[in-house]
Amino acid sequence: MNKLIGTLLAGAFVLAQHGVQAQVSDHATLLNTHAMGTESAATKASRDFLQRAGDQKNEQWYKESVGYEAEFTDGPVKASYRYDKKGNWLFSILTYGEKNMPEAVRRLVRSTWYDFNIGWVKELHEAQSVVYVVYIDNAKAWKEVAVQDGETRVLKEFCK
Repeated sequence: MNKLIGTLLAGAFVLAQHGVQAQVSDHATLLNTHAMGTESAATKASRDFLQRAGDQKNEQWYKESVGYEAEFTDGPVKASYRYDKKGNWLFSILTYGEKNMPEAVRRLVRSTWYDFNIGWVKELHEAQSVVYVVYIDNAKAWKEVAVQDGETRVLKEFCK
């Protein structure tokens, strides 16, 4: 069951990344925290964001046709928090390099693909699930690997 959830979450992530990039440029409106208004959904989203990410993040808010998005950069970590039209949290994506990976995830990837370099990591949070999508490459190939609950699986694999 967890494997299915992880696969669905990772697949949704890949689709969402392409859709989000198109949406942000076409249909998103950049907001600041004062321009979000007193709309109950916006207030609910901003309160949830403060609980999850904390204060003083200098985040940028976007109002989209499907809800809200808050983005910020905290040192080497880029974060995106997504909310629906009612202000309910949907998922979060944290992007960072190998140095910020949890040690257990790094060890698992390194022990399986020891001759690959780790490029970036996307940490996906949804409900009770956390999935790490890790980009690895070497001179011959690159892969995107999903790590969840101590298990790995290859999402994409290409030869150079």
